[in-house]
Amino acid sequence: MKRNAQINPKNIGLNCLISLMAILLTLLLGEVLVRIFSPQQLTLQNNKIWMPDSQLGWKKAPFVNEFINTGEQTVSIVTDSLGYRINKNPVTGKECQQVILFLGDSFLESLQVENEDTYPELLCKKLNKKRTPGYCAVNTGVGGWEPSQYYLQAKLELERKHYNLVVVGIFLGNDFIQKFDTIIPPRQPIRKHSLRLPKSLEKRELQTALWKPVKNYLSARSHLFVLLKKSVEYYAAKETGGQYIEPQFLKANDKAGFWEVTLNACKHLQELANRKKTPLVFCFLPTTYQVDERLFFNYLKAAGVDKASVDLELPNRIFGKMLAEGGMRVADPLPFFREQGKKGTLFGKIDRHFNELGHFSVAEFIYPLVDSILQD
Repeated sequence: MKRNAQINPKNIGLNCLISLMAILLTLLLGEVLVRIFSPQQLTLQNNKIWMPDSQLGWKKAPFVNEFINTGEQTVSIVTDSLGYRINKNPVTGKECQQVILFLGDSFLESLQVENEDTYPELLCKKLNKKRTPGYCAVNTGVGGWEPSQYYLQAKLELERKHYNLVVVGIFLGNDFIQKFDTIIPPRQPIRKHSLRLPKSLEKRELQTALWKPVKNYLSARSHLFVLLKKSVEYYAAKETGGQYIEPQFLKANDKAGFWEVTLNACKHLQELANRKKTPLVFCFLPTTYQVDERLFFNYLKAAGVDKASVDLELPNRIFGKMLAEGGMRVADPLPFFREQGKKGTLFGKIDRHFNELGHFSVAEFIYPLVDSILQD
């Protein structure tokens, strides 16, 4: 009989070390490949830029001077005493005889480009080339805001000073609301969880002590982690039939309540402007998949959603008509954007907000309308 081979503890340790090194090298290689071929948008964790607000929920902090990268490039974020974004190197001695108020969400906040390249600045630059008075933009955009906050911000600003024009950017991807709020509780800064030893083996304690700190750390730094997380969430949704399509693009929602609720917020905005005798324009801001429909229909195919159930121009037609019938000015650049999109991409490759060409296109499209209004 052969004697049983004895297990050498040194071999076990060596094999475990080799396996661990192989796993680490594989993850490192995966991270490098994802960064090169499929870079992801990392989570922003900068509590210096935004702050809670008792009226607006949250807003940008005053006197910010930070750099930020949402995945496209590093840009400077500079704000004035009111927390409104301004150029990093503002022109000294410039007189603002005509001022335009801009309201909107992250597409106006524009963390993807320098402030000089945003559509408010480009629009005023075009106006200043034609007209003698100096036109200036007041950019109040904040990521995550919706029409309720546009109204509240307009109420504050129109009481504070006189404006020659108000431009409201309505992002067709998520600006349709279920409730018009005039009271928004302050939103607290993102809580940063610190890695620590768990006090017990309960699921909640393990998540707080271990998983959340690791997830937050990797979400802000690892492209591979974000890609894997998105893939798991996508296939989980697909298996459970939980694919999410924005309701404003579903044909079945052509008479949904959110149209009227959003219209009500816009009416309140228009009434504010009317009381101050200030002209106002609602400018639709399209999504990347409205401009390049192949992106959306590829997603529908992958998710198993019937193409016949969606209409990418539904919000443009329904809400555009509602605003016009209410006597409000509407600018819809979607056809123009589709033509511009043939010249080059208007959105970031990683962060799907406007790039420099996207902002230039908004300014080019809205300029004739704005110019005619200011001549009246």
